Amino acid sequence: MHSRIGIFLSPVHETGQDPHLAIHRSLDLVEHADRLNFDEAWFGEHHTLGWGLVGAPETLIAAASQRTRQIKLAHGVVPLSGHHPFHVASRAVHLHQLARGRYILGVGPGVPFDAPMFGLDGKVQRKRLDEALPTVLELVNGDQRVTQKTDWYELNDAKLQVPRFGPGPIEVAVATSGTSVTSPRLVGQYGLSMTSFALPFALMTPGTPDHIGLAQQWKHAEEAADEFGRTIHREDWRIALPVHVAETSKQAFDEVREGYDRWLFEYFSKPPGATCCPRRPRGRSCWRPGWRPAAPWSAPSTRWSPGSAGCRRPPAASAPWWCTSRTGPRTRTPTAAWSCCPLCRAADQRCRGPSAGGRGLGDRQSRRQVTPAELLRSAAAWAPGDPGSPRRR
Repeated sequence: MHSRIGIFLSPVHETGQDPHLAIHRSLDLVEHADRLNFDEAWFGEHHTLGWGLVGAPETLIAAASQRTRQIKLAHGVVPLSGHHPFHVASRAVHLHQLARGRYILGVGPGVPFDAPMFGLDGKVQRKRLDEALPTVLELVNGDQRVTQKTDWYELNDAKLQVPRFGPGPIEVAVATSGTSVTSPRLVGQYGLSMTSFALPFALMTPGTPDHIGLAQQWKHAEEAADEFGRTIHREDWRIALPVHVAETSKQAFDEVREGYDRWLFEYFSKPPGATCCPRRPRGRSCWRPGWRPAAPWSAPSTRWSPGSAGCRRPPAASAPWWCTSRTGPRTRTPTAAWSCCPLCRAADQRCRGPSAGGRGLGDRQSRRQVTPAELLRSAAAWAPGDPGSPRRR
């Protein structure tokens, strides 16, 4: 019996936790999901996001394969723009063997947040996905040797020395976040599975294109399949979306009101080592296109107080954040528009620019980075009753 339900772990863990415990807790969760008859568990790969702390998901997949019996284990996903396709294929068949056929190879161009560290941009990521995908498919599921030369990898008469587990092919899925038609069209071009993220990245990433809806994503895939003579099936289309489960509906709504905004926005904007308010111009407060320029930074206060400058939240738990670090009337800004700095909200720090006291966390001139230790010290200074402090669990 198949539940047709899976978990997309990422894995997501709030920054400031012990990574050893977080990783093992993820494995325990997969083992529990296996007992509950979940169909699949997907492991993401991230290198610069604090919440998505796993940069080598194949290690967790290998470990989970020895602790589970029936659940399928999937890469969610391998950013092909950052890996040699031969190594991707080699790891895939080894995981397919370890999991006794319960492995799914998910691929994508890579998240835009990791790209600058590797000297890439979005166009290069999608170009590399387009180049590497057919090579990976031939290596894992084909019979021909591969000879190919691009500007970033080369293969000469290449073939894997380890076969996949069993006669059937390894399922390959392409992930799409709704920011480009590239991934849906690749799904149709090669007749692959598709994994769509129902959480629009355009809400959280300034400068991204308008979100492509789910129906339109599938339409692009179908059009490409017709164009290349392929067949795709809706039962191979996975949709990942956030779900929160509690004992009662009221409890679920209360918990989501308390913590969902932190998960939604800090996931992409509170990584250890990230510059505080990376998009703000020098000498100005946190902003996004469409905001009015705010006053220069003021000296930070040591603790949150109702009258202090910086980010603060109104008494109602469900009300939006707004920025109060400007002189004159307050400009209310909903959370979806990056209300002030995520480090202000999350770590009880004030975004600090040049001031009489010296350069602070957000000063672009000093280029000083916020370290994990600073986040931990900030978290330790929170009091459970402080407005804006996270619920301690």
